[in-house]
Amino acid sequence: MVIGRNLIVPLTFSVLKKESTYIVKKGVFRSRELLEEVALWQVLGFLWKGGIPILEAMDVVKNAWPRFSKALGKIVSAIREGRNTKEGFVGYEHFFQKFVPGMITLGEIIGKVQEVCLLMSNLILEMAKAGNNLNAEQFTIALDFDILAMMIEAGVEQQPAIGILHQQTTSQYRKAWGKVAELMRDEGKNFPDSVRDSGCFPDIVVADLHGATIMSTNWIACRLRVISERFKKYEV
Repeated sequence: MVIGRNLIVPLTFSVLKKESTYIVKKGVFRSRELLEEVALWQVLGFLWKGGIPILEAMDVVKNAWPRFSKALGKIVSAIREGRNTKEGFVGYEHFFQKFVPGMITLGEIIGKVQEVCLLMSNLILEMAKAGNNLNAEQFTIALDFDILAMMIEAGVEQQPAIGILHQQTTSQYRKAWGKVAELMRDEGKNFPDSVRDSGCFPDIVVADLHGATIMSTNWIACRLRVISERFKKYEV
């Protein structure tokens, strides 16, 4: 069922208004920019998930937020010309978090753009709540683990999933993911062993992935989300 714009957009703004009030009361966030980006990706994610075509959804959002209108207009033009969304961000990257173009492209590759948008929206909201204590790189790394969990749950094999993440992430672990993919491909090692033997990850990450002998898809995805939460809480 297609969910109408007149229902989704007010609903999203209602949620964001509540979050914004919480953030301001706590005194940890005074700028509107992150919250505007939270709203942008949340609205787009809901519109796409509700069945509204991508170009129409972007037109809705473009009219709602003038700050993003030129960037979204270029992205729409890129799509209409048969190019990928990431190419549309060229020249407008500074309007968004640095991880956005790569993550959108990753969502296109695995057919989960709407889920990626909602995941980014939630992450940016957590960044806003971090306020003056924000370390953006920690959240970028956390997104790596969340996205990897999403891909694995979607049925993408672990080695290709890590290869895709290596190509699209902007986190400091980009080279590390490449090393993990190489160990899995060339030496036939499983994912947790490759993380350990890469020598690129903190001991707590290695321990979380080796916390049990079960190597099922669901278990790996669960451990990846545990690690993501550690980075968001600055436990790594």
